[in-house]
Amino acid sequence: MDKKELNIFDKRNCPMSRRPYMSISKNSWQISLYKILCEILKIEAGDRVKFFQHKSRTKDWYIAKCDKDDTDGFLVKHYVGTKRNTDHFIIYNRILISAIFNSLALEDNIIKFRLGAIEKVTMEDKEISIFPIMVIKFLKTKH
Repeated sequence: MDKKELNIFDKRNCPMSRRPYMSISKNSWQISLYKILCEILKIEAGDRVKFFQHKSRTKDWYIAKCDKDDTDGFLVKHYVGTKRNTDHFIIYNRILISAIFNSLALEDNIIKFRLGAIEKVTMEDKEISIFPIMVIKFLKTKH
């Protein structure tokens, strides 16, 4: 067989996705923030984040990194698992996760989100950068 008869697929022409993703699981009550998302938000283990829900468009959710002096946000922890792609950051909060699932009226157990374009909002006389999180995939799993 001649080399000209073969198409080559490798990391040069099939790059890994570099999209900012996060997933939320009702099974483990865990929010997983994957590395590229954390790079964009400049989040590291020990930082804190806040989630925001639009009051009239309740399916619209946002995430923002907290200032260093803001201790009200959710603590971000580093997680390294044994499965592939499990080096990421996590947040545990059952109330937040329930609120997100309820607002989206989903019975699924896992939701995958991607990060939208940055938006600037003023809260308490301070401008902050928030990122919309948009649902891209629902996963039904058995308990």
